[in-house]
Amino acid sequence: MRQAELEKKAVERVRPARSELSLLAFGAVLGPYEILDPVGSGGIGVVYKARHLLMDRLVALKFLRPSLAKDPQFRLRFLQEMQSVARLDHPHIVRGYDAGELAGTLFCSMEFVDGPSLDQKLTETGRLLREREALRITLQVARALEHAHGQEVLHRDVKPDNVLLDANGSAKLADFGLAGTWLKCAPGTAQEHTEYTVGTPFYIAPEQACGVARLTPAADLYSLGVVLFQMLTGRIPYDGVESQAIMRQHVTAPVPDPRKGNSKISPKAALVCQKLMQKEPEARYRSARALATDIERLLAGEDLLFARPGSEGHGAQRDGGSSSSTRPAVGSARKLRPAARTPAAPNPGAIPERKRRRFDVDAAHPAAKPQAALGQLLGSVKELFGAKPAPAAPERPMRKRKRRLEGPRPHGA
Repeated sequence: MRQAELEKKAVERVRPARSELSLLAFGAVLGPYEILDPVGSGGIGVVYKARHLLMDRLVALKFLRPSLAKDPQFRLRFLQEMQSVARLDHPHIVRGYDAGELAGTLFCSMEFVDGPSLDQKLTETGRLLREREALRITLQVARALEHAHGQEVLHRDVKPDNVLLDANGSAKLADFGLAGTWLKCAPGTAQEHTEYTVGTPFYIAPEQACGVARLTPAADLYSLGVVLFQMLTGRIPYDGVESQAIMRQHVTAPVPDPRKGNSKISPKAALVCQKLMQKEPEARYRSARALATDIERLLAGEDLLFARPGSEGHGAQRDGGSSSSTRPAVGSARKLRPAARTPAAPNPGAIPERKRRRFDVDAAHPAAKPQAALGQLLGSVKELFGAKPAPAAPERPMRKRKRRLEGPRPHGA
């Protein structure tokens, strides 16, 4: 079966049926929840606005789609999202309240954010935000990621659709449906070897696009850099029709300069954006905390601490974060660009290179005389250039000196 047909079947498998969005009628009561309105759908779930009758509180009620409720793989992903949300408690992360099973399918009760998503806001404003507003939203998402990474949780799908804005304009990171851990991922486990690439092609990190299972926080920071680029310029950095072509650009295309799309962007804001979007994970910010520090300094009119002109591609200054959050991805984008070899530290007792070559020849041919060894070395060099090696010069026998049997000759004789 052709690849296009496989992709079509995969899309149809997870595409929400129209009946699923209106599956629960207005006023329907499931347990302690009263269904109010359908909100939308995520990767594997359908979301409703509901009210907890006992607590009189509005919630977002997310159900696993009925068409996927019997699939063990999707049930596992939904359960992982529940566990990830339960571990996180931060003002810039959508809170989780309850989880279980209702109407024959899994559900998760979460904080209801009465406001648009960042994607909807970009559409309303002509897909462009003022620099300070874009930096403020990026700072809040960075703080959310700092908390999640501190709990060993990677989001793996940071994008405008998953950033919700409340009535005060405060950003809240949502939809941890693709979340995973990196410290507890042991070799040989299901998390170590995946059969598909997770994430959204327009915002995916290079190492994530290559299918690396053991990702690090640097993958989330790259995706946040793409979101910042979009907020500053009004467009995504890499576009295309096919997912594979878009992901290939994330891996191989040069890091774009946001000032070419919007000349009003300050050089420091462009520097932060470009540092986030470096191809090598170790060349980006070492942690979300370091990113938040730089944005706070930028908003205060101070110099950047971790992103400086000419520092791209040479790593970041250490920010004092945990060593676990700064570990580079195993087998990640490092494979895409060979690392430069660093010269070995000098050893005072080492043999000089010129002498070492002579000693190597003598060790290879312990019985060879210098003239014969030189002939063999010359023959090897000529073979490299295609010339027929000349036969080695015959060894001249050494004259044996006659042993004097008589005693020493008297003086003057």
